[in-house]
Amino acid sequence: MTGLLRCLKCLATDPKPLENASKLPYSLSAASPEPEEPAAMPAQPEGNGTCSCTFFMLSADFVLQFPGKSLPFFQEIRDDYTTDEPLVEVALDYADVVKGTHIETTLAVSHRWMQPDDPDPDGEQLKALKGFLNSPEGQKFERVWIDS
Repeated sequence: MTGLLRCLKCLATDPKPLENASKLPYSLSAASPEPEEPAAMPAQPEGNGTCSCTFFMLSADFVLQFPGKSLPFFQEIRDDYTTDEPLVEVALDYADVVKGTHIETTLAVSHRWMQPDDPDPDGEQLKALKGFLNSPEGQKFERVWIDS
């Protein structure tokens, strides 16, 4: 199980990580409706007590060198590229996220989709992303998570 489903599994079986959510510099529930009761999920696997979520991110080099007008969808990258370079598999656990372990190397990009079926039809968002990754502030990032 990867990504959000695995994270939801962790929270459903061990809600302790969110006990101190009010002390975070942002709100996890601001103006959110009350969540529905989660469906029953299997127990957390035995282990060292940590639960991690696996994400697939793009290497920053792939984004910078991509010749197209806009980035392909995740499914297209997964299916069309034979090398492992574009996709970097990263396991994040709650402690690493709270400590900011990956904040210097991982860029998360969430942006407005310009059309329902095409997030970046004119390539403006990819152009802006490349511009940032080429800037002094952006050159430190090794991988990019993007919502497409």
